[in-house]
Amino acid sequence: MGDATLKPSSGDDLVLSNDDGSAKLELNEDQTVKITTGSVVDAVNFDSNTLSIDASNNRIGIGTASPGALLSVNGSEDNGILEVLRLANSDWASGETGQGVKLSFQTGNNAGTLSFLSQIISGKDSSYNDSSTRSGNLQFVVNNANTLTEAMRIASSGNVGIGTSSSGTYPNELLHVKNATGNARLKIESDQASSEAVLKLDVNATSSFGSILFQEADTDKAAIIYRTTEEDLNFRTGGAGVSNTRMIINSSGDINCASAPLNIDGSGNTQKGFGVSGSAGTGHFATDKGTTGILVQSLGTFGSGTHNLLFFLNQGTNVGEITTDGSSTNYSETSDYRLKENVIPLTGAINRLNQLKPSRFNFITNPDKTVDGFLAHEVSDYVPEAITGEKDAMITEEFIETEAVFDDEGNEITPAIMGTREVIKPQGIDQSKIVPLLVASVQELSAKVTALENA
Repeated sequence: MGDATLKPSSGDDLVLSNDDGSAKLELNEDQTVKITTGSVVDAVNFDSNTLSIDASNNRIGIGTASPGALLSVNGSEDNGILEVLRLANSDWASGETGQGVKLSFQTGNNAGTLSFLSQIISGKDSSYNDSSTRSGNLQFVVNNANTLTEAMRIASSGNVGIGTSSSGTYPNELLHVKNATGNARLKIESDQASSEAVLKLDVNATSSFGSILFQEADTDKAAIIYRTTEEDLNFRTGGAGVSNTRMIINSSGDINCASAPLNIDGSGNTQKGFGVSGSAGTGHFATDKGTTGILVQSLGTFGSGTHNLLFFLNQGTNVGEITTDGSSTNYSETSDYRLKENVIPLTGAINRLNQLKPSRFNFITNPDKTVDGFLAHEVSDYVPEAITGEKDAMITEEFIETEAVFDDEGNEITPAIMGTREVIKPQGIDQSKIVPLLVASVQELSAKVTALENA
């Protein structure tokens, strides 16, 4: 027996209906099919819940007769992952990598049409080729000022890129954050009281490293490295692989800057702080007026003897020291006889002493205080070892002509403008060096007095 066909007259529709017409199936002459039901939950059901239409709430259920959303899909996979939706683009041509599929989200607008909000796109990675190798990515696109822009991408490598907007090697790290038009910032925030906002670098193997790496155009420039074997923090800059160690903080908290000068303020003589400048190793201490510049303290309990507060060395040899016995301080310079030669008596002391010109004066910076002393260049001919520097010497000094400008977040907008100027390089005097001349003069006078007394 062949197929049975139910066919209306030409120009008529075929309608199957219940007695009151509330449920009917129409096969129309215009090649459309229309199903009309009453407002009931399971109005249309195919193959026992394979597909169910909820006409009461305008919902469709797949695998359920009680859909809870516009489209509800329900299934069961024993101890496994249930594949619910499969989207496919069957287009293929050799060498092409532009194929993909997208899921779009839209909303209404004031023009009465629909506008895109966002999209999820699955596309080919550049490594997708004509061989059996298949590599894909997942792109998350958002509408920014009426322009659909890629916000995040998960590459086939598993790397996640935020703002990278590129294919190929991007994103090139597990997490790659990029802003091509401004600042790229990562914020970790906690609003809970007594809580923490933590960035954790966890290294679970010996002889390994936890690093914060700084780059410029994908070239390593600096790094802060935690080394598991040494248990220290290693600060590096420059060189291949930023291999030049500048500072190490070890597990005991000691700071080692042996391979490079330490400069805390980095500002010459213009800012408070401590610095060691350049390869010369010049130390610089700068403080506010009226505050202590250098504090040297001994916390030990003295029994007898002295305690060294400061040593002065020349190529490893002691040339002076500052010591204390717990109640007073001694300022000493090396005077051991074993370090001296050509030792002769000091003669003619009175004649040299009489050439000195003790004066009273004030310094320009302190006009209200008058002191006793010498002018350095007037002493240099008679006690040269007491004088440092040259008369009328000048030195070129760098200074800030215009201060740097910073924004509210501390970013430098305009760098400082530096200038140079000639300033006095003052002579100095160590008046204690005149003591031997004074002692010899007193001795000469004493001898003359004794001779007169015995005459």
